[in-house]
Amino acid sequence: PSAFRRSGQDGVLQADLNGLQLSYGSNSNGSCFFFASHPLSADRGFDNPPIGLVLNGVTQTPARWPNLDAATGRYSWQFIDVGYADGFGINDTSVARRMLRWNREQDPWIHDYLVYDWADAWHRPAQIVAKTGGGVSVQLEGKLWRSTVVGQAKFYGSNLRSELDQPGEWFIDRQNHTLYFMPPNSMDDSSPLFLTQALSAVHLTGASEITLRGLTIQHARGAGVVGDRVDGVRIERCHISGHGQHGVVLRGRRSGVDSSTIASTGCSGVWVVGGVAREMTPGEMFATGNQIDTMALWTRAYQPGVMWQGVGNNYSSNVIRNSPHNCITGGGNANMPFTNDSV
Repeated sequence: PSAFRRSGQDGVLQADLNGLQLSYGSNSNGSCFFFASHPLSADRGFDNPPIGLVLNGVTQTPARWPNLDAATGRYSWQFIDVGYADGFGINDTSVARRMLRWNREQDPWIHDYLVYDWADAWHRPAQIVAKTGGGVSVQLEGKLWRSTVVGQAKFYGSNLRSELDQPGEWFIDRQNHTLYFMPPNSMDDSSPLFLTQALSAVHLTGASEITLRGLTIQHARGAGVVGDRVDGVRIERCHISGHGQHGVVLRGRRSGVDSSTIASTGCSGVWVVGGVAREMTPGEMFATGNQIDTMALWTRAYQPGVMWQGVGNNYSSNVIRNSPHNCITGGGNANMPFTNDSV
């Protein structure tokens, strides 16, 4: 907090990031799933997830509109009037005036349920054009999941300097390397404030017979703890929070997470995979006795507290709170992410 000075906008502080050589990442398409690049390889970059800001252990909100509900923190949405093959239209004149300002933004994004009401996506607006008679037409970059956006679908705009107007919101001017932040009342000079940078806080690929006990593991852009081909790796009584993607991702044998707290993650809380499906060989992996709270902050759909997969594993006695979609989901012998049958 001591690095901030007043920005000239009421309630907004700014900090100079020049010289820090930060990787800002990208909202991409909310790449929590692991098809584009292998999830457990640190050098593949986890599809370059965006930088995050964490204050007092709570992930802060990139400047957006409509704002989060100030009292409850629940998401608010704008609904479209008509869908097109490559975007959507809104007829409300006041909304149109607001959205036309987004054309001047550096890196605007739209987080939406434009095609299905059970799966969200991130899209970059290619252009926002005023319609004759009022309203706007929004053309999106990239391909949609189907030919036409569904009428009355919902979205919000994100990473918008012009919408920085509520405590807890922030924005980075990437051209001038300046962080703008409207802090909540809970921030003072002693408040711990972090920009997330590392792609994984703890990387354990190939590790065996290791126990992490009583550690606090925080503030990676990617996953908190990542381990592929692990054997006998235990995470016990740890606090794991403030990560841009997953809290813990483990694949292997006789490994897992027990009696730990996992909170404030952009994707899932815990993803634990093991066993050889073709041979019905047990993995003896486990996720047991954990407190898992507030996941899916980046991608909302199919990002549970516990993701299970494999043969002969134990997922039990976990308390899971504040998920916008699943609390627990997975697949036994199906070809899901982590498609290699041998671990």
